[in-house]
Amino acid sequence: MLKLFHNAKRYVFFYAAFGFAIVSCSKNYGMEGEYVVASKQGCYWYEDRYHPYYLVRERASTTWNHYERIEGLDYAPGYEYHIYAEKVLDEEMVKHADISHAPYLKLLKVLSSEQKETSGLPSNILYKADVIT
Repeated sequence: MLKLFHNAKRYVFFYAAFGFAIVSCSKNYGMEGEYVVASKQGCYWYEDRYHPYYLVRERASTTWNHYERIEGLDYAPGYEYHIYAEKVLDEEMVKHADISHAPYLKLLKVLSSEQKETSGLPSNILYKADVIT
């Protein structure tokens, strides 16, 4: 009986933690915030060609993430952008690509843009300027 109780507690804990993780992740969508868009784009190889993506970090973070698109941003390589944007879930991409999440940013306002080379970018990624001309 005691063993059954321990197993039940383990399952309750697992499902509670799983539910919390799902709710926590979903709270990020629809949230607005300040982001830094790097002056360089990364790229990856898929279906016989390179696909560019934006290197983006939250203003208060040092971790760079990648976004396939930033809706409304007229991006020019060599410029670092500070933007105010909303993080949106691309539901069509999730449905058609069979993936769990596909975020993109929806530009609300460009706070600043400066022609400069962004510092602190990861050294272990492929940059668009190095492979796509």
